[in-house]
Amino acid sequence: MFINDTKEAKGRSTRYALLALILVVTVSCTADKSEKIELASMTASELNDLMEIEGATKIDGPLPDGYDRGAEPQVTKITLPDEVIFDELFQVEVEFMTGYASLSKLIVQISGADSYFELIFSAVPNTFGTASFPCAIKAPANALANPFRMTVQLGGDNGPHGIAKTVELPISEGEEPPSCTENNGGCDENATCVPLESSLLCACNAGWVGSGEECVEIPVGMVYVEGGLFWRGCNSAVDTECSSDESPYRPVALDSFFIDKYEATAQEYDQCVDAGICSYNGSTSSPFRTYQNEKDTYPINFVDWAEAKTFCEEFKQKHLPTEAEWEKASRGTAGNTYPWGNDEATCDYAVMSGCSEETQAVGSIVAGKSSYGAMDMTGNVYEWVNDWYDPGYYANSPITNPTGPETGIKRVLRGGSFASDSFNLRSSKRNGSILSTARSHYFGFRCAQ
Repeated sequence: MFINDTKEAKGRSTRYALLALILVVTVSCTADKSEKIELASMTASELNDLMEIEGATKIDGPLPDGYDRGAEPQVTKITLPDEVIFDELFQVEVEFMTGYASLSKLIVQISGADSYFELIFSAVPNTFGTASFPCAIKAPANALANPFRMTVQLGGDNGPHGIAKTVELPISEGEEPPSCTENNGGCDENATCVPLESSLLCACNAGWVGSGEECVEIPVGMVYVEGGLFWRGCNSAVDTECSSDESPYRPVALDSFFIDKYEATAQEYDQCVDAGICSYNGSTSSPFRTYQNEKDTYPINFVDWAEAKTFCEEFKQKHLPTEAEWEKASRGTAGNTYPWGNDEATCDYAVMSGCSEETQAVGSIVAGKSSYGAMDMTGNVYEWVNDWYDPGYYANSPITNPTGPETGIKRVLRGGSFASDSFNLRSSKRNGSILSTARSHYFGFRCAQ
């Protein structure tokens, strides 16, 4: 058993869009006063990408001794991180000096942009000051064709003024985007690597199942039942014929497993006998027997529980399904009454009472298959499962991978037969009134893995 947990291989790719700068500024002055600073002169494309980012500050301090207040205002320093990656926030710190009360703006421009953004100070600087703000850049189509530069300058209502400072942005491509070309993107050799925008998807090929990083081949003649929850028991919302041993109706979790698409056939059982593993101890005279009676593709019958177990474990290296595995493979995860859904049971869906006087070749009625593709889960022959029968087991069983009571007197049969009515064909119906040594032309089985 295994759990199918499809995963995406992680990665990062550079996305290309129009250049935009994104920030919101909080000013903290020396008087411990905090207030918002507005953004101005942003283009439509910048505004479209605007998002709030807290954490920008401006701190005023005294001008250096001997500073000429009539001197040209200037930005003296711009501090950037060692690396700037498109679409990721980076912090900018600016130092400046000005004695001009009218200069209340810090104007920031990026080379290649059609416009700039401004930090508008609520308090008149008139000082030596520092401003710190977060910024993010989205790359244009020719992102790395030319260097990006940041220019910062003081300004006022009449525009920029004083000596500007320009630095080159240390743009980095960041991590290489994930690629399917090397080692199949880390996917299993039996999976297909699918590149997504910023990651890779590993998908197992047809006939294989698993996470994509590890794939398991679906055995020939079996179907795959994905692990997870399913609703076990009688669903009274759609079924008015619930029996007491089918309650409570509640979710149960199973690991993933495989189950035979068809009931074990007379031909397969004959092969097991020829191999010296199985023995046939059923009727040799009943017209309903399928063993060595020119009914090779019919389900084997007249076998007891132990003989079915021997066939599955020793001849097929599989196992009889648990009662929970059988029920999930039959009804799926939605709590349906029958394998095909909730439509009334008819001869269009199952080999059942009023349709046939004996079993039919396995898989004869395609419309009745389960959501996983298992055929004849109801009708044709009852199927032995591994569990001992306990009418109160559902109320006390584990909710994860239940395997039935530890001891008992009788084993469980599921699914109904060619002589069953709609009540006994229900996927939740449990038949526990039969000793495990019983043989009948109504009884057969299938294996799981």
